[in-house]
This record gives sequence, structure tokens and C-alpha cells, in this order.
Amino acid sequence: MRRTILAVVFVIAVLVHHAVPAATIQFLTPAGSPLGVAYGVDGLNVVGQDVLQRGFLYNGTTKTYTVIQPPGGGTTAAHGISGNLIVGSWGKLGFLYDGLSYTTLSHPLGVNGTLAYGISG
Repeated sequence: MRRTILAVVFVIAVLVHHAVPAATIQFLTPAGSPLGVAYGVDGLNVVGQDVLQRGFLYNGTTKTYTVIQPPGGGTTAAHGISGNLIVGSWGKLGFLYDGLSYTTLSHPLGVNGTLAYGISG
């Protein structure tokens, strides 16, 4: 009976060891900034904001960073990503970025700010 129990424990330990892949921690360090904060993830792509108050896109496949900054500059944060679409905040406005151009998102009643925090599809 003892041998059977030990054999089962050994087999479970071997299976668990091989079934769980090792994890890797990736620290986000956008170009020119010592630290980035992630706000949204889609596959291997991550969007966020660096300590210089710029939005960024990190491409996990190519391991490259792209600054996400609507024309005119100012405090920007990229909050959500779905495919090639990125949404975020820029000053008191929201934006949608499709990889080529920015579309400003503003509440039609002229409230004191519009922020876009997520996107799906």
C-alpha cells in the first residue's frame, strides 16, 4: 500500500512540474522613460502610460514601443486596445487611434471631460 501511494504522489508531482510553464515577468520601460504602467492588453500588445505622461503601445511580438500621442501633445494615456484600435484620454478628451489617425471623442453635451477606458471589436 505504501509503495502505491508513493508512486501516485511521484507521478502527480512529475505531471504538475511538466504541465505548468515557467512565467516571465516583463517590466515596461518605454523609450526615454524608466517606467510604464499597463492599462490594456490584447494578445501580446499592451497599452499604457509612461512616467513622462505619454501613452504607449508595446508590441510583445517585436518587443518594440510606439508613443501614442495625439497632435498637440499634452498628458496622454492609452487605456484600451482591440486589434489595431486604441482608445485613451488626452487632456480632457478621449481619443480613438487606428494606427494612422486620431479621432477625438467628446461628449455631445459639452460636459467637463470625456475619457475612453476600453474598447472591444
